[in-house]
Amino acid sequence: GKKVLLIDCDLRRPSIHKMLLAPGDKPSAGLVEHLAGKASFEEVLCQDAQTNLAFVPVVSSSINPTEVLGSAQMERMLAHARGLYDLIVIDCAPVLAVTDPRVIAQRGDEILLLYDGIPHPKTLLLMRSKLCTNTIYLSRVRS
Repeated sequence: GKKVLLIDCDLRRPSIHKMLLAPGDKPSAGLVEHLAGKASFEEVLCQDAQTNLAFVPVVSSSINPTEVLGSAQMERMLAHARGLYDLIVIDCAPVLAVTDPRVIAQRGDEILLLYDGIPHPKTLLLMRSKLCTNTIYLSRVRS
């Protein structure tokens, strides 16, 4: 019974709310609104009815996702969430595509890298260098 929070930090192609909410349901506010000071943490917090998983969705996009994710507001939100939850899982954009995951990786305790297929060792080294971390757990997934 650990309290788990899932935060959607893929500001370019958010998908968490689509997977966890009923079709047609869309929250009125999410991560971007909270970080902009337009909604409280409690207002953006959603709950999956089946699993009781708490999550913060992305409702609207941002002009500069990397800047938003690297902001002091993001750091404050994560500090607040750490006081409320035992485990925080952050979903990000693909590592090799943009710099957003590197920004988030600097704020995380551990990194779980999901990939489809069998990555070449050079690709893994590139991913590791982009994340600037020594703690990476790999897991193969099918898309």
